[in-house]
Amino acid sequence: MVSSTQTNAMKRILIRDLLRKSIRLDHLIAKQSRNPTREIGKFRRILPPGERSKHDFTCLRDLIRYTIRLTSYGDPKDSPDMFNEGFRALRLLEDRVGFFEKTSDSQKPELINLDLGQVFRHRKEGFRGVIIQWFPTCPSSKAWIRDAGLENGTDQAFYRVLVDTKDQPQPYMT
Repeated sequence: MVSSTQTNAMKRILIRDLLRKSIRLDHLIAKQSRNPTREIGKFRRILPPGERSKHDFTCLRDLIRYTIRLTSYGDPKDSPDMFNEGFRALRLLEDRVGFFEKTSDSQKPELINLDLGQVFRHRKEGFRGVIIQWFPTCPSSKAWIRDAGLENGTDQAFYRVLVDTKDQPQPYMT
């Protein structure tokens, strides 16, 4: 049987680790000029269902603090659920921190404006797509480059995308 003193100590350690990891992830997101809204959306699922759309958080730390306030002052009988949810959130934070630490600025050249997984609308053609790969230089053959008649030449970013078939019903590779 775990005493209330031990439970409170475990709770403090869990809260401390959640806040530290959320601050670290906020820092990595800012450092890599990523969109914090996308990451915050991934963490909204740790909130109780009725709370998920009530607030506009600007950083993960605020979302984690709010979640802690909602869950840590409840009934002591709910401690196992609070710990399970806390550890689940901590695992998710650690996974995302690991992802961002592997994806450093040095791997992504400045001319690459879009992120992997980002949904976009093509300026010229109007279709929607999802970025699945980027290239700092054109990966195609010289014959393709010549036939494509690129307005900006090859000194631009090139992306491999999945095109939304609602916008482009014919098979289309870009």
